[in-house]
Formats: sequence, C-alpha cells, structure tokens
Amino acid sequence: FIGSYESGSAVVVLSDEYYDPVIGERFNKVMNLSLHPTLRMYACNAVDNSTPIVLYNGAKYATTLNSSIPRFTWNGNNLVYMSCDIECAINVDGKQYPLYGDFNVAVPFAVDPTSNTFAYVSSTSLAVRRYTSKDVYMGLIVDEMSVPRYNRRAHSYEMLGRINQRLYLITCKL
Repeated sequence: FIGSYESGSAVVVLSDEYYDPVIGERFNKVMNLSLHPTLRMYACNAVDNSTPIVLYNGAKYATTLNSSIPRFTWNGNNLVYMSCDIECAINVDGKQYPLYGDFNVAVPFAVDPTSNTFAYVSSTSLAVRRYTSKDVYMGLIVDEMSVPRYNRRAHSYEMLGRINQRLYLITCKL
C-alpha cells in the first residue's frame, strides 16, 4: 500500500516472509500502485523533487508528467507504461519505443509480452499496433467500446463493442 507522511509518501510492503513491513524510499508524491501478479513486487508513479518517475521495486525509471499507470503483463514478465511529452512512447522494462502518434495515456491498453504488440481503443474501434514498427490493425467500427484485454488462452486481443442494441465480441488473433 501507499503510506503518507506529513510531507511525502512511500510504498509499504507487507509479507509473511518478513517480520516487519518493508518501507520504501520517501517521495513527494506516490500514486497508481500496481502489484505483480505472482511475486512480491510492485510498480507505481512517483514525483521526486518535481521530477516524475516510475518506481519498480525501488528502481527508478524515467517518465514524463503525462504518463500512464505502470502495469505488469499477464504473466508478470514485463513492466509497461506509456508516456507522452512532445512525442509518445511505450516503455517496456525501461526500454523506450517511439509510437509516432498522439495517445491518451489515461485510456487503458493491453500488452502481449510475446509478440511486441499492444491494443488500445481508438475513437471508433479496437486498434492493435506493433511497438517495434508503425503497423496498425483496426477492427470493426462500433458506437461504444469496452476496455481492451489480452486473452492469453486464445492468444488474441478482445473488447466488447456495441452497435445500436447489439453487443459484439471483437477479437484480433495474433
């Protein structure tokens, strides 16, 4: 959890493996805590003396003021987040890939750790991009969309879309 002091915040880790809680470094502001799916690890956004960073178990990664919530992939192998300053980029385990376009970092996205792709909701459809190239794949145009997800069993990105009064499952199989 994120603990607050009179001035600043820190991440606190409680575990059966430790007698006392593990208290991380104190920062001006800590927010958007994400937990690893299987291990005792975390990631979050923080501000350290007016400098935005992403914390990964205490390690500091560079980011911008306009940054998404850091997330782990479904298997926990990768930490991903999107940041936009002049140009947008997706960061995978600290490596930055330019996206050659403008993205809303507040909109959730899904990442497949095995194919260098990510999915997001555009203004009208499910969009899937390779972050190592400029390739974009678009789905059916719909009126309303849900948050995209990666289905690890079917190896595809999915979202629900509504056209008039009908609901569709829109998939992009890789």
